[in-house]
Amino acid sequence: MLTQVNTAQLDYTPRKVEKDGRSYTVVPVVMMVEGVHAGSQGPVLHLQQYFSQNPESWNGKPLTNGHPRNKDGQFVSVDQVDENEWIVGYIDNTYIEDSKLKAEAWIDDQKAVAINPEIINYITEQRTLDVSTGSRTRDKEEKGLHNNEAYQKITTHYDPDHLALLPGSQGACSWSDGCGIRNNTNMKDKNKRPEPINSLQANADGFRELVSLASEKLHKLDNSAASHYVVEMFDDKVIYEEYTENSTRFYSQDYSLSDNGDLEFTGAPTEVRRKVDFVPVQSNQAAKQTATNSCGCDSLKRTKFNNNTKTNTAMSEKNQPTGEVMDKVSALVNNERTRFTKGDRKWLLELNEEQLDKLVPSEPEAQEVSREQALQALQEDFSDIEKVKQLLPEDIRKSVETGITAYQEQRTQLIKRIQANTGDTWTQESLEDMDTDTLERIEKSSRKVDYSGQGSSAITNNQQSDGVAPMLPAGIELES
Repeated sequence: MLTQVNTAQLDYTPRKVEKDGRSYTVVPVVMMVEGVHAGSQGPVLHLQQYFSQNPESWNGKPLTNGHPRNKDGQFVSVDQVDENEWIVGYIDNTYIEDSKLKAEAWIDDQKAVAINPEIINYITEQRTLDVSTGSRTRDKEEKGLHNNEAYQKITTHYDPDHLALLPGSQGACSWSDGCGIRNNTNMKDKNKRPEPINSLQANADGFRELVSLASEKLHKLDNSAASHYVVEMFDDKVIYEEYTENSTRFYSQDYSLSDNGDLEFTGAPTEVRRKVDFVPVQSNQAAKQTATNSCGCDSLKRTKFNNNTKTNTAMSEKNQPTGEVMDKVSALVNNERTRFTKGDRKWLLELNEEQLDKLVPSEPEAQEVSREQALQALQEDFSDIEKVKQLLPEDIRKSVETGITAYQEQRTQLIKRIQANTGDTWTQESLEDMDTDTLERIEKSSRKVDYSGQGSSAITNNQQSDGVAPMLPAGIELES
């Protein structure tokens, strides 16, 4: 769900704008700063004299969730990928100031939440958000130092392709370099005076769509010196604010709606003033006679629509999904028990909450385990000595571990003796695969007999060593 931003701790103010029936979060961005930046081509020097040649060519270029890649993982132009998987908005109002390439990032709320909700989260949670330019460039092979930073090339031409938003990653021109979603101080930056978030509330179906149409018209009046915002809508008038660095003025502009739902301004705007007053409670008739709206324009009626009119039908098709719907769609796509992918987001966002709830897979029912299944599971667990040890009390586990250590040492010694006695007959791997009883038999049979120090007769030697006279055949005696 999109939440209202607490701007107290930010050095910029996000602004909410309705345009072409869609909701945008508009934030200032520094795309490039003069200096050495290490990107995919290594350390490259970027100079204002080059990146300031065509700043307006960035206007309208896509904002993307990271740099676009194809199915093979290779970086490609934004034109070669599915926009529903990568594009989250566009760039506007690009200009040069203080050796920096600055602009506005128009983030489409619906697309950003559908593709990567972290983009909106980074802005609303006041976290630093890096960016990275994607453009076709012409570079000059030249090595040198710029502000004590070494470079290998100088970029002399930029053909803009996209601007990547990098939540959780660092761009070549990073936040510490001065790039990223951050404050632009020039008056060309429209964020200096924020439009209040959610300041207009719908009083009937179609009201928000009408505000979107009026906002789109007013946006065309914007220039480097002034910005224009809808303050209030009425049946035949829109009250808007013109904001400049030195003043704020309010105007009343008549408008009309065509049969196909287009909004057109009629006549010249009239400057008005805001008036706020508190008056005693009166009867309904008396209140009607003295009613004054917030801009000081008497007898203006807040816009309401009949849902059966052609105008409302045309505009209702532009209704945007709520934050709850976007949350549910993201949960469905990320749910491992569904088969939805990012490619399904577009049509899922057209469903309502009740329909989306029906797509959530139910929890699998707990199945009864048979005695045979339980025994098999125990047998599998007992085949793993570590699992067995975890089932034992601590004192018993220590005794078992001591025994296991002694057992392993016994096997190690048996293998060493076998290899010492037999040379290359047995490999380490083959001996380790044998059980302990087999190792003991092999070790016993491989012992070498030592005859050193014995006399000519083994029997005499045995007699001497054992101290026991050997048994001889009848009639045979040994001389002492």
